[in-house]
Amino acid sequence: MTYFNTTKETPDQVKKFTKINNGQDKKVLSIIRKLDKPFSASLVFLEFSKHGGRWEIWDNTPITSIRRSINTLKNLELIEETGKRVPGLYGRSELQYKLSK
Repeated sequence: MTYFNTTKETPDQVKKFTKINNGQDKKVLSIIRKLDKPFSASLVFLEFSKHGGRWEIWDNTPITSIRRSINTLKNLELIEETGKRVPGLYGRSELQYKLSK
């Protein structure tokens, strides 16, 4: 999976953050599989938060990190868009996804 080095980190930092992102992507995918229904970033975020967001070193994970994981999983074709939009946490509609077949 991917770490986007938008802050021009050192190669050692990139390795560290890539490992963190990979772990987060796996946790997000695990939540998606447990939900076993179409989902949005807000739904995954709420489920992630139920666990305290305390999976290893990423306490208080922002919804933007969940969205990044969803985008990564979509690019890997592990999930796909349903073509629907649903209400999100912040009063705006957001895309709905489902596990790929």
